[in-house]
This record gives sequence, C-alpha cells and structure tokens, in this order.
Amino acid sequence: MQARLQIGDGHMIVPREWIRWAESARRGWSWQGDTLVREFRFRDFDDGMRFLEQVGRRADDRKRHPDISISSNLVRLTIANPHRAGITLAELRLAAKVNAVIDELGVGGDGLRPR
Repeated sequence: MQARLQIGDGHMIVPREWIRWAESARRGWSWQGDTLVREFRFRDFDDGMRFLEQVGRRADDRKRHPDISISSNLVRLTIANPHRAGITLAELRLAAKVNAVIDELGVGGDGLRPR
C-alpha cells in the first residue's frame, strides 16, 4: 500500500511503511525549521558525557553527525543536512540511530531524564 507524502509544494508517492518508519525515527525529536532537536537533562556532567560517548561511537552515519552541545548536565543534540537540503532520509536514519542508543542505555530512567 502506498501513501502520498507532501514535500513543500509537491507530492511524492512512497510505501506506507516508509511513513511509519520516519515517524518512529523522529520519536522524541522536535522539528525546528530544517533541523531535528532533542534535549536531555542528566544527573550531572559526567552522566551527560557518558551518554555522548555512546552517541559518538554509534551514531556516525555517512558523514552525518549530530551537533552536540553540553552545558553542565544539559545535553542538546541537533541534526541538520550539511547541504541545506532539509531533513532527508539520511537525517532520519541518524535520528533513529541516536534513538537506538537512548533505548539501549535506558535514558529516561535511573535519574537520566529526557527533557
């Protein structure tokens, strides 16, 4: 089964499972202009750094990397297309990889709280 996806002023026909996958990849991220953003508040700076170490190891994707900001115990990840082409499947794939790290580490429990 296919679905019509609106992109700007145009439309694209894609398989429905692509839409479901894209929605899942975006889970927890806010869409701000042409970027995906996600913030976390950790117990302390060291917990935030341990989280970022895992993200850095596993979320590298074909020259796509999240921009990372850490201030005290607040971590902010931003994903943008380096060619200013908006959010593409490559950016969604990177968001999905970061989400996998979040799920594996149990971020959100044990004092690690998504913001």
